[in-house]
Amino acid sequence: GQTTVTLELSNPPDVPQPVHIHEGTCAELNPQPAFPLENLEDGTSETTVDISVEDLQSGEYAINAHASEEDVETYVACGDVS
Repeated sequence: GQTTVTLELSNPPDVPQPVHIHEGTCAELNPQPAFPLENLEDGTSETTVDISVEDLQSGEYAINAHASEEDVETYVACGDVS
């Protein structure tokens, strides 16, 4: 019933970046996060969320990262969960 989500992004900025799992796809993302993840720090994040990996993969979910805590309107990375 839980999944550990580990992220690693290249070329990270020097500031923490908020990151979330959203319902939908990168093309059509529900703006309300379904599961918050630990901020990316130096390009890495690891969080355990209360959903199974099978449920994440069976629905339409995407993970997106924001530019910074001050600039959450700007998405800098997005990936569909498959």
